[in-house]
Amino acid sequence: MQPTKKGIPFVLDPVGMGTTELRTRTIEQLTNSFELQLIKGNSGEIGRLHGDHTVDVRGVDSIAGVTDPVTTVRDLAIKFNGRTVVALSGKTDYVSDRQRIVSVPNGSERLLLLTGMGFTVAALMGCFAQVTKDYFVAAIGGFTVMGVCAELADKKASGHGPASFQIALFDQFAMLTSAELEQHMNITVIA
Repeated sequence: MQPTKKGIPFVLDPVGMGTTELRTRTIEQLTNSFELQLIKGNSGEIGRLHGDHTVDVRGVDSIAGVTDPVTTVRDLAIKFNGRTVVALSGKTDYVSDRQRIVSVPNGSERLLLLTGMGFTVAALMGCFAQVTKDYFVAAIGGFTVMGVCAELADKKASGHGPASFQIALFDQFAMLTSAELEQHMNITVIA
């Protein structure tokens, strides 16, 4: 049964798209069989889903990503007839619903030291998707909360290792105020 028929937004994270034939086929079957509200992946995963075979994906990590993320997210959203929001994570995150495109540069390089942060941002997007049917806004919300929390955690854990950063990040998720979010969020409207 389609999750959307039960009122549950379908957020797909195409983990490892392009790394193995099985993963690639499975993700293609999901995108062809279900009405997706949101697809969130790293540059390599979104690039492969877009049909770019020059991107380099190893395991779940993007080694060499797309050269034009703005065009990639817009074109992929167009491919899905504007029904699916496309969110590309990276040093700067990009979101498109075919008509609108934004970038979200919030974040911390230290996120690369932690495992599962892509899953975490997809989960944040899913949380936002439960409270708004504007999945473009839900994707931006997920990226913004992750990015702002990472920046604040980076400051709190300055001079300490990745475990301290991870604890500070999770504490920041729990303690983030709307005032902090508004003060630190950085969203650029591209189209």
